Formats: sequence, structure tokens, C-alpha cells
Amino acid sequence: MTFRLPSSPLLAVITLAIGIVVLWIALTPFSWDNDEQGHYWTARDIYEVGHLPPANEFPTVMLPRAPKQAANQFRYHALPPTYYLIVAALFNFQPEPTAGFMPGALIGRGFSAFLYVLAVVAIYFMGRLLVSGDEDVAALLAVGFALIPQVASTGASITADALVLTSVSLLGWASVHAFRRDWDWPATACVGLASALILMSRPSALPVLLVPVVMFAGCSRRDMRKLLIKTIAIVGLALVPNLWWMIRNVVIFGEPLGATAHVGYMDVQGVYAATSEFAMYKGNAGLTGLLDLLSSTDWLLRFHTRLWFTGRYDSLSLFGVILAATLATNTLIAILFAVGGLRSPLDIQRPGITMLPAALLTCLLATAGLAAVTSLEYGTFVVGRFSTPVLGLFLTATLGLFTTTRWTTLGRVLVTSFGAAMMVGHIVFWAGYVLPDLVGEVLPH
Repeated sequence: MTFRLPSSPLLAVITLAIGIVVLWIALTPFSWDNDEQGHYWTARDIYEVGHLPPANEFPTVMLPRAPKQAANQFRYHALPPTYYLIVAALFNFQPEPTAGFMPGALIGRGFSAFLYVLAVVAIYFMGRLLVSGDEDVAALLAVGFALIPQVASTGASITADALVLTSVSLLGWASVHAFRRDWDWPATACVGLASALILMSRPSALPVLLVPVVMFAGCSRRDMRKLLIKTIAIVGLALVPNLWWMIRNVVIFGEPLGATAHVGYMDVQGVYAATSEFAMYKGNAGLTGLLDLLSSTDWLLRFHTRLWFTGRYDSLSLFGVILAATLATNTLIAILFAVGGLRSPLDIQRPGITMLPAALLTCLLATAGLAAVTSLEYGTFVVGRFSTPVLGLFLTATLGLFTTTRWTTLGRVLVTSFGAAMMVGHIVFWAGYVLPDLVGEVLPH
């Protein structure tokens, strides 16, 4: 019996994505990263009582034994509940410990893995639209996305960030699909439903809603009446599935998304004081404080490392320079597209498509800015993973569009280099950081 590789690029991408995420699940212990324990216990609270916490249980239900509980054990009950409700329901299929995992933990990771693979598939289809059906380039883009270590780590953890990963990728695909279809009704509905998933995931995903706004505004054949009707339809499709929990949050916290309530409560209870970075970057609010944070501290260096990898490590040496060069190159390409320095035949067919990289770059900067402001105001540790889904979308969309310019050969080289760099990054990350870390936890001290 001979083993044959999948002949379809999409099937090969799916096979690779499944292999990557299964490897991560098998080798990383529970609560290794991504605040997994906090997300797990949020879902388990719901599973054990059979419903969301009522208003009279807040705020103590968010941190039952505050403030002495470990920092990674707080709950996320103030944030959108969709992910936690699904995982809680899945707990019924693993009520007992399995393969060394706590009850529900393995199947919860399995759900995140499914979301990860779905995100990779969405990137593949978005790439195929951007490169005019070139399946090989689309597959390379999807593989590069799948191999970003923080993306894979998210897919192997019980965390609502896995839903962010999927919703951001699906919105990227839906926006490009709608643009190519001149925003016909089925494509418009896809954008509305993908936007609903953004609201269901986490508030950190909200900046990516700028993408369909830019794509919609760039539609060349505008009929103001149809434009208004479709805008209402998109907003309606995004809001209606989420109204029930948004109203609940307004009643309990006075805000629909719960983000301020969550971060504020963690700060009041002293959770952040349990981390080594507590108040390390706390400073004056406003533009002056933000500029001082970026220019006179190592916040940006830590953020950059955690954007690609995880919050467990802060030094990537030379490889960090390579990643910075990758990000800088794509930023330059996005700017050139925005100012007209680069043109694509796609822009002639559908004027405005080349604004996509600039829109995604803006989203990336917005998520990074939110992370910086949170560090300034609350003294929180540096969080890069909230920006990682947008980073992956930005890189794949920018490189994909670049291959359609007159610099096609260079574009293909950059796409291949992106996939290769992420493959090397995976190997460097595991060999130099993860495996020694895991071995150190197993061996006696």
C-alpha cells in the first residue's frame, strides 16, 4: 500500500491544518497558553448550572475567590457568551476525564481546532478570489496563515479567540466575495452573517468591521436606494442574532459588549497584580502617554513577539527581525496600493479592491492601539494575540493582491517566502522554546 499526497490544493491545505492543530493539542498540556483555564471554567460554570449566570451573581461569578485566585483562573462571563455556550453543550459528550484531559477539555479543544481549520479554509477561498483562481498561490497563502504559531496555538486551546480567528477570516472572504459579485443579495447576506459572527466572538475583533465598510463604499455601480437597503440588511443580519445577549449585558453591566466591565473588574480585584508585568506600562492616558509607551519602553518589542508567537516568550533574536521585515514589506505594499503606486487588473474590473490591504492595515493598527491603551490605563500585561487574526488576514490579502500586479514573479516569491518563513518559525519556535519548556515541566527539578 502506497501513501499518496492529496491532489487537490484545498484538500492538501485541510490535511496540513488538521495535522498542525492535532500536533499542538497532543503536545501542549491543558492551560499552557491563551488563558485557557479561564475560558475553560467560564464554559464549565455554564455546563454545571445549565444556564448563563443571572444578574445577581455578578460580579463575584467572574472571579469566585477574588482576589487570591490565580491570574489565569478568572472568568469571561461579561463577554459575548456564544463560544462558551457551545463548548458547555459539548461538555455533555465528554463528562469524564479523557486521555489526561479534564472533563470537557479535550472536546473543547476539538471545537477550537474545527474553528481553526475553518479559518484556514476561509483564507484559501479569499486568496483564490484575490489571485483570480490560482489555487497554488491560494494554497500557499492559507498554509502560511495556518503556520503562524499564535494562530495554531489559538486553534489548539479552549479560547474564544478561536471564534475570533474564524469570524475574522470569514468576514475577509465574504467581503471580497461580495465585492467580486457586485454586492448581489446572496453575497451581501454572507457579509451580514459574517459580521454577526464578529459580534459573537470578542470585542477585540470589532475593528475588522471596517473591511466590509471600505469594500461596500468602493462599489462602483451605486444606487443610493439599494445601497441604503443593503446597509440596513447587513446591520440587521449582524445585530439580530446577538440582540438577546447584548440586551442582557446592558441590563447587567450598562454596556452591550461587556469589555469595559470585564477589564475594569479584573483591575479592581487585583488580578493583574498577580502577573510580572503588572503596572509595568501604566502611564498617562492620551496621545502623549501612548507615544511615550511606544518610544521609551519595550512594549512594542513584546507586542511584536506575542503577535506572532505567544505571551510565554519575549525574545526571538534574529528571527524576530525577519518577522519585522515581513510585516514592514507588507505595510509598504499596502501603502503603495492605497496611493496608486501599485495597480492590479482586478482594480480595473472592480475599482476599489486594492484598498483592502490599507483597510486591513488600519484594522491591525487599531487592535494594537487598543492593546496599548489597555496597558496604559489598567497596567495589564502585553497582549498580542488579539491582533493575530487581523495580522494573518492582512498578510494573506496583501500578498495575494500583489501577485496580480506587474510584479507577479516577485509576488510569487514573496508568497513562497511567507510560507517558508512560517514553516521555519514553527520549527524554531518548537525546537528552541516550546519543547525545552515542556521538557522542563516534566523532568524533576
